[in-house]
Amino acid sequence: MSEPIGYGLIGAGAFGGFCLEHYRPLDTIRPIAVADADPGAARALAARFGINACETVEALYNRNDLHLIHLATPPMTHADLALRAFNAGKHVLCEKPLATTTAEAQQMVEHAHATDRILAVNLIMRYDPLCEAVKKIIELELLGKPLHGFFENYAKDQSLPLDHWFWCPEKSGGIFVEHGVHFFDLFAWWLGPGRVGSAHQTVRPGTDKVVDQVQCAVCYGADKWVNFYHGFTQAECMDRQETRLVFERGDLRLFEWIPTRIEIDCLATNQEIDSLKQILPHVNIESLDRYKGSQQDVYSRHKRYRVDGRYRLHGDTNMDKPAMYSHVLRQLLADQVSAIQDRAHRRRVDEINGLDSLKMAVAADRPWLPPLVDALSVRLHAQPRPWEQGAVGACALACSSQHHRRGRADKQAQHLLLRSCRVAIHVAQNRHALHVLPDLLRVKHLRGPWRRSRCRSRAERHAAQ
Repeated sequence: MSEPIGYGLIGAGAFGGFCLEHYRPLDTIRPIAVADADPGAARALAARFGINACETVEALYNRNDLHLIHLATPPMTHADLALRAFNAGKHVLCEKPLATTTAEAQQMVEHAHATDRILAVNLIMRYDPLCEAVKKIIELELLGKPLHGFFENYAKDQSLPLDHWFWCPEKSGGIFVEHGVHFFDLFAWWLGPGRVGSAHQTVRPGTDKVVDQVQCAVCYGADKWVNFYHGFTQAECMDRQETRLVFERGDLRLFEWIPTRIEIDCLATNQEIDSLKQILPHVNIESLDRYKGSQQDVYSRHKRYRVDGRYRLHGDTNMDKPAMYSHVLRQLLADQVSAIQDRAHRRRVDEINGLDSLKMAVAADRPWLPPLVDALSVRLHAQPRPWEQGAVGACALACSSQHHRRGRADKQAQHLLLRSCRVAIHVAQNRHALHVLPDLLRVKHLRGPWRRSRCRSRAERHAAQ
């Protein structure tokens, strides 16, 4: 058996303490030290768990007995802390999201690869037994093919006063970035890659910029649309969540943000029910109707099915919400430690999952961008060729990334994006029409990474494909 991994924690808040408490049963790690921006908080947590308190983050990084650094800090700190940890030769487990911007997240991923260090985000949903069961049901098509889904999060906000960093998009990234990445990652695990088709935000009445409700529609594959809603508007006693997937022969519902209960209403054969029993050993099965003869032939979506009846399945995991939370936290950490000890180990959650879920969240946080990109595709033709998409992306996103700040509808940003889109259409329709680029390049507000030379070279590269 390998030696336990030395574990260091940055962030002595409530969640950091929660993790230390629930990591205790693991024999693959050895908690050693904690650091915090408030040294007093670090000393208090260290005394509680019998570990060392470091006065500074640098002191923590300089310890030779630490191998894995856990970042339990606000999102805007993740990139800097992770890069410094990699430079110190440490592996990093980061609380979600990976960062507040895709540029920072990409830099973290590249630095992890360059230093040959493990980087992971605490995207815990993949370790929930019910979520694992749903993935098997989808793969085996026990309810037919998935058609549509939604996730609705009616979340408590009484522990989030108006001055909390959660409400500040520059610090949290916004609701989709700070919280929604969990569910973007979960549905991508179930259904494959997706793209944001539309999005909307609601500002709380009586405030200038507190966005407390967000929603978006994401298309997975060619035609599987899923609606996501997050509203931080409820009292603690009314905090509730529901996930629903509609299939060709029934639907499936999960309850709680970390699912602890499941309900299935479906048409199925006896063999399919036996398979569901094996996948979900703790559910109760109720036969709503038994079919015989011609009743067994059902018809939908221009297809015929042979079924034995209609059934309702309902049950749980024999774990309450706190126990389930503890379980998934330990499972994710154990998965990362296995990869540190054996680099051939294939992780269920890795740095690319963290990056992809963040990209989806950032796209959802710009509610006016997806319709414009879709409109460009329509102007070109139904299915733009790769070089056309590249030209559109290079021109349109160059402008939008500089002038749109985490979902706020900035009129100047939209005006410049529309201007760049007109240029992009010309470039995409005529791959040799690079003479139109000066219209875009003369936009004086394009600064930083989108200087003239880089913008021109990117557009030329895509147009040459």
